[in-house]
Amino acid sequence: MVVQSVRGGASSLAGTVQGYVDRIAPPETRQQVWSKLQNFAAEQPILASFLFVQAALAAIPVLLFGSFALATLVVSLLAAVAFSLFWIGAAALVLVPTLFVAFSAGVCLWLWAIGNYIALRFTYNVLSAALGPAKVPEIRAEVKTDRGVTSVSTVNARDGSAPKVERTYEPNGLEKVAAPLHDSFPRESPRVAVDSF
Repeated sequence: MVVQSVRGGASSLAGTVQGYVDRIAPPETRQQVWSKLQNFAAEQPILASFLFVQAALAAIPVLLFGSFALATLVVSLLAAVAFSLFWIGAAALVLVPTLFVAFSAGVCLWLWAIGNYIALRFTYNVLSAALGPAKVPEIRAEVKTDRGVTSVSTVNARDGSAPKVERTYEPNGLEKVAAPLHDSFPRESPRVAVDSF
């Protein structure tokens, strides 16, 4: 029973190896090479025997070296992958808490900014309702020219409309004229004396 199972395993292994060999070197190619070797051995028997002995004795060290190089390459690749995975995992263990702290700080900063905005808007609305519209101080100035004195009174409106300008033009104290904004000042270059602001 055991012998049969061993024979079956050996035959299946030999069949697998034979399949790989047939893929690498088809039977026709192997037959051609074998025929050439036989012809070479028949024509040059001494040289062929020398090369055969050298190949037979060198085959074992070469196969051992090839298997060692292949095993070293596989082990080094597996070690590199394991080493890389270890340090990537260690870095991920540092990255996840760092991202959590950064996310928490971002949420806190955003909530702080939104809270300040809401509080300031509420305070502004409450103060605006309690104090009423803001009163802008009136600006008065006098412009002295060769033709007389122009008194300008400017009041800035809160609703965004154009400022109101009143002008009194008193040449020699005889005449008072109200003029709009575009005609408030004389065309010649004035000598300005501002009494108060």
